[in-house]
Amino acid sequence: LDTRSLKYLYMNGNPLCNFGVITLTNDVVKNRSLEFINLAETKMKKESARALSALFQENHRISSIILKNNFIEQEGISMICIGLRQNRSLKTLDLSSTSCEDMAAAPLMKMFKQ
Repeated sequence: LDTRSLKYLYMNGNPLCNFGVITLTNDVVKNRSLEFINLAETKMKKESARALSALFQENHRISSIILKNNFIEQEGISMICIGLRQNRSLKTLDLSSTSCEDMAAAPLMKMFKQ
């Protein structure tokens, strides 16, 4: 499947878990057209964040990322922030109900200051 022209990826509510999110992310990592990702309620955990970080490092056009209601935790949030450092298009980042603690705010604030 050629995913190079894909702009919107909605997978919310599907129980992809880590394996599914990582596989999906690896399939679209070279896509430079992707602008919107909704992976809410996919049962992903912090292990998926490394693959998402790689995707975000490759694609700087992503403007909306919805990851709510997953168990990403602080370590995963930190990895996602690393991937988003060069992104200047981001308008929406929904990390609500991702089991992150107060300490997750530090990498987010650092990312937004850059």
